Amino acid sequence: MIILIHGKQREKSRVKAHEILEAMQKKRPDAEIFKIEGLDFDIGKFNELIYGQGLFASKYIVFADNIFDDELAEKETLERIKDIKEAENAFVFLESDLSAKTLKEFEKSSERVFEFGSKSDTKPTAVFNIFSLGEALGMKDKKNLWVLLQKAFDANLSPEEIHGTLFWQVKSIASAIDARRLMRQDLSHFHIRRQKSFQKISARRK
Repeated sequence: MIILIHGKQREKSRVKAHEILEAMQKKRPDAEIFKIEGLDFDIGKFNELIYGQGLFASKYIVFADNIFDDELAEKETLERIKDIKEAENAFVFLESDLSAKTLKEFEKSSERVFEFGSKSDTKPTAVFNIFSLGEALGMKDKKNLWVLLQKAFDANLSPEEIHGTLFWQVKSIASAIDARRLMRQDLSHFHIRRQKSFQKISARRK
């Protein structure tokens, strides 16, 4: 999943980025968070964040802070943008300046795009917190989810955006269930092996 925040109003853009990151952390407190910047861009690490996944956390949250200050980072990101979109991990991109070509690619692949333009702008283009849909679904709050769906449609969010957010939350829930199941299986096997060891020791003593 990709979220893009961009525009000339750097302070407002950064505030929005941190609001989104905080919302993600509340929804998945066990997820690992990684921050990368243009000067620290490393293609090997970047690939690991796209294709990798934590052992017990169902998602990584990756905050890419103005990495396009590095031309290589922009080039490598655009080449992998489809993979980033489909990745198990969430990517939040914060950028001040984007070329028309780069913005177009992000608009096609991003779950949500927030733009903070010139200083004369009074409001960002996006006002609805799409992550609230996932939170309501995760809490099984049917009434609130229905209300939020109506607000999402009123905010002109596309069905694809809404579906993507809800689908991401369902995958997150399923991954968490699978992780807990694996942990229980591992513990069960551990107890069985320990019991067998005790039995062998007891037999030897007899």
